[in-house]
Amino acid sequence: MSVLYLICDLDGVVFTFTASDGTWEFSRLSKFHHDNGKDRFVFREAGEGNSTRWVLESQSGQAKVFGTPKYSGHGPPFRGKPSPPRGMWTVWGCPFVLSDIPPQHAAIESPFTFQVPFAQMSFHEEGHTGYLDIEVNNAPIEDGPLDEILEQLRRVLVNLAQRPEMVLLLRTDARAASMPSMRHVRKFLSFIQKEVGTECVLVGRGSAIVLVPSSFLGQAVLRLVQLVQRMLPAPYPQAIVSSLEEADRFLNSLVVEDQLPGQEEVADLNNQDLELKPDKLHPKVSSSIAAALHGELEGLALEMCDLPTPQRKRRRTQGEVSDDEGDVVILVPCEVCGANVAFEHFMTHLATHEAAKMPDTDDLEEIECEVCGKQLGSRAMVHQQQMARTRRET
Repeated sequence: MSVLYLICDLDGVVFTFTASDGTWEFSRLSKFHHDNGKDRFVFREAGEGNSTRWVLESQSGQAKVFGTPKYSGHGPPFRGKPSPPRGMWTVWGCPFVLSDIPPQHAAIESPFTFQVPFAQMSFHEEGHTGYLDIEVNNAPIEDGPLDEILEQLRRVLVNLAQRPEMVLLLRTDARAASMPSMRHVRKFLSFIQKEVGTECVLVGRGSAIVLVPSSFLGQAVLRLVQLVQRMLPAPYPQAIVSSLEEADRFLNSLVVEDQLPGQEEVADLNNQDLELKPDKLHPKVSSSIAAALHGELEGLALEMCDLPTPQRKRRRTQGEVSDDEGDVVILVPCEVCGANVAFEHFMTHLATHEAAKMPDTDDLEEIECEVCGKQLGSRAMVHQQQMARTRRET
């Protein structure tokens, strides 16, 4: 009974919680995500004056209660201390069931392969680990096939999330990938945020992307992937590598078989053969690539949602604010100056820092960046100001 299972009544996905000195902490997440202080959910006894004796509270940042039991009281004692009541709970405004019995759910059929013109997806399971391989082809991405492969990805993630012992490792071979349209990038990001965000937290344990940026197109794809990783950080370790062998070494160094919390043997993530360096995930974007991508990325604004799936609510992160019209705007911290920059202006902002490294001519006066306050050559700011004027006029 050291593990409790919180099961969504709507789709059957399972959250696990492990006993910890009188409280029960959310434990079905990667060590990487936990160490970053994300999604720290805790069952704890409620304070005096509360109508229920137990609550489910988020302790990521400011504490906030987001779950309460249907019936007041305690569950069976564990190690001489009370435990949360079993049965119906309301979590994120949705019906859940708390149980100390692990739920059973049929595995998805595997191995299987699914193919569309621009990509091939292969999935198989070994023990408690699912392996998903995606090979991206040099073919244009169209709406119908993209919807089909995203639905297959959703099917895999939901099935694994319904089985509390399962985790997922993902390998993507993008060496032959063509440059996607920003409309399709936006659709993918919306899918991750709104459709399978919770499932990614529950089962995702690592991702490796194979890219060889030997041409301008390859460099553009690489920078786009890095930008997407920065805009929407994954809840597990990621790496961009140059070969399938490197990808396999990286993934093998992570959790190969994730075991239920509370069992004696736990995989050690600290003994990794391949070091994941921060600059692999968040390198600065060069001015030339920024200029090449800026025309399309400038108009890309992600609409954040309170629902990582259509059924379950989660709090907004500290990196989100609302504009005057009530739309949610993503703020991204700049590694150079520390300013929080709106997503749609991020490429321009990085380009200004790159341009500041180059000498300006005498006839170009320096002006102040509206975002970070740095004095920059007007040549680097012209496009940003033109875009700002265009947005105001429209």
